[in-house]
Amino acid sequence: MLTHLIGTSVSASWLILAVLLLRAVCKKIPRAMICLLWGLAALRLVCPFSIQSPLSLVPDAGPIAERIVSAAEPVSAPPTAPEANVAPAAPVSPAEEAVETASAPPDVHSYATAVWLAGVALLLAYWVAGYLRVRRTVAASARIKGNIWICDWIDSPFILGVIRPKIYLPSSMDNEQFSYVLAHEHAHLARRDHWWKPLGFAILAVYWFAPLVWAAYILFCRDIELACDEHVARGMGRWERKRYSETLLSCSVARPSPSVCPVSFGALGLKERIRAVLRYRNPEPWAVLAACAVGVLLAVCFLTDRPASASPDKAEAPAASPAVHRLVQTPPSPSPAPVTPEPSPRPQPTKGEVLAARKKALEGMTQEQIDRLTSVITSQNQWWEREYLSNILTRLDDPEDLAWNYFDQTGDIDVGTGVGWSDETGLTGDERVALMEREGITVDEFFEKYGTETPSPSPTTANTP
Repeated sequence: MLTHLIGTSVSASWLILAVLLLRAVCKKIPRAMICLLWGLAALRLVCPFSIQSPLSLVPDAGPIAERIVSAAEPVSAPPTAPEANVAPAAPVSPAEEAVETASAPPDVHSYATAVWLAGVALLLAYWVAGYLRVRRTVAASARIKGNIWICDWIDSPFILGVIRPKIYLPSSMDNEQFSYVLAHEHAHLARRDHWWKPLGFAILAVYWFAPLVWAAYILFCRDIELACDEHVARGMGRWERKRYSETLLSCSVARPSPSVCPVSFGALGLKERIRAVLRYRNPEPWAVLAACAVGVLLAVCFLTDRPASASPDKAEAPAASPAVHRLVQTPPSPSPAPVTPEPSPRPQPTKGEVLAARKKALEGMTQEQIDRLTSVITSQNQWWEREYLSNILTRLDDPEDLAWNYFDQTGDIDVGTGVGWSDETGLTGDERVALMEREGITVDEFFEKYGTETPSPSPTTANTP
């Protein structure tokens, strides 16, 4: 799950960066449109599936997330080559097993998940504590009318509540300030900001490890205030905008914090809000249309993912080469048993058999377990490849060598003569050379006569043609 969250946060970071750039460059775009773009970023973070589009500019975040998680995991030592005639291991006592378990490397992924859950719990606790603190503060409020309440213990107006929100006003305000503040708070209620701000904080609690998500939430809280200011300032004259700015200044909070509740009148970005109100001009129609076009463009390019060229689950499983089959054969015994020739070589598994075996092996495994298993198999195969090539390539330098002739005739590498293990015939390379010398045949005649299987060696001496 943590790997999925990291990948989602990386993918959403591209959209957040695009919104940050647009917010900094295009000053004439209405803040209500910027809030909608923040909503697209939130949708990217909470959407459980992705939409494929060839126009997407978001790179694949899966490998990045896997590298972040796997970078902290301990690297296991490569497997050692099998040895012949190895005595069975002695039984392990319970005490020794306990010591080995205690000395095993820690599961870094489990620790990271525990840290992430602790961060989520801490932010949710901060959420609940802030809400309860404000509830205690306004417990002695008096109702004026409808959902409007007045309180002596607050310095700035705000909205509290999600299902049945209430507007709380400080008792020190005059009648003119009441009208401006109520217009601002009703704009919040009309835009459902008392829903979107807690939802944004919940998303932040889940993705607390992503710095760009923090930046997006803080700027979102400022933009919803600016959007309501623009809504109130629409149609105001210069003098009324000045009085509204004075109301903002008188209701400002000394040290605001981006909390989940409440939706406060003078909470964030006071200097930016006053400047925006004093300089406000009704947006031109072309600016609104351009903002809509930019929103659609960002959604198409950053709310989608590139179509995968080939999914790992649907990719065709390559047929195993004969060299791989010979690689896993057991080492030869001191006196190999005679091998009876077969009319045809060992059949290779079909594509359907390989996919069926893979599906059965992965039953009950999560995607995270499959990814970790793939990583381990990849590291082991790299070790086998190094051992394999270091032993066989030295034999291919000599054109007179049997391994070179086998490769030249069949296009395959004879592992049996390269690393000293038995091939499908059950004979080592030296024994096969001795057999050809006894019968007096060449390599080409050997494969033409016996194919990949060799009959039992004759007890007589070398035959002459």
